[in-house]
Amino acid sequence: MVSKYYSTKEHNFDSLSSGYFFMNRPDAFNDPFDCRSIIYFQGSDKQWKDYFKKKGYDSEKVNTLVKEYSGKRIYADFIKQHQFEKIDHAIACFADSENNPLMWSHYADSHKGFCIRFITQSIDNTQTIKIKKSQLKLSDEYSDSLFILPVTYISRMPEEYNVFSYNINDLVKFYTTKEILPRLVHNTLL
Repeated sequence: MVSKYYSTKEHNFDSLSSGYFFMNRPDAFNDPFDCRSIIYFQGSDKQWKDYFKKKGYDSEKVNTLVKEYSGKRIYADFIKQHQFEKIDHAIACFADSENNPLMWSHYADSHKGFCIRFITQSIDNTQTIKIKKSQLKLSDEYSDSLFILPVTYISRMPEEYNVFSYNINDLVKFYTTKEILPRLVHNTLL
């Protein structure tokens, strides 16, 4: 079983009463370092050509863009400037326990919110929560299971990710890794 802590915000009560499951984009998390990734685009002429064709550009524009980007590494900083799509996934965070005082304080509105326990089942050695697709306000490309992946705490984040590598396991590392930062303050009780 896993637990999900909720604050007293109206959308949490709405999701509970309306029977849908809310998942957030990583860029909307309260911790800006959660799911932080260094994503770039670097590909062959064919990969760039296919990419720009999918974006709907005509062949003349595609050829111009391929010449411009061929051999270059384009980082996420340039995504906003160059209209590259953002890597965007919806994520929900769970805890192992329903009685963690820190989780109640931080995620459940200083102990005023609520916590729901979800029954999990194992599929291919991965914990999952079975859901109805209607419970997710997402497209049909999503399965009827939410995969529960453990978070790894390490001192250094994973390496950069090339979108054109199409290696989903490397991308998943960014979403399941938290960097352990050095303690800047030492609390002392007097």
